[in-house]
Amino acid sequence: MNIANISATELPQTLLTQQTFAAPGATENPGSFSTLVAGLIKETSAAEHEVGTQTQQLVTGETNNFHEISLAVARADISFRYLMEVRDQLVGAYREVMRMQV
Repeated sequence: MNIANISATELPQTLLTQQTFAAPGATENPGSFSTLVAGLIKETSAAEHEVGTQTQQLVTGETNNFHEISLAVARADISFRYLMEVRDQLVGAYREVMRMQV
């Protein structure tokens, strides 16, 4: 697996900041992988919640900014797809480790 070609513009904001989000009840250090994944899940959930709120505002007539809502939907979609790709890679790595002979 070659990761040398990944540039900083391709990584989500969660991976670029020094902030990490601790999962509820997590006792690991702030830079652990589990807190990174938990932060990614929270970021994706927040993006989807924002889309729901903006869509509700559009339907009720509180706003007519369709362009901004379209951008929020696209951001949430990309964030969700990225999260699913991370999950798929983790499952693939787990299966590969399980196939190793000890």
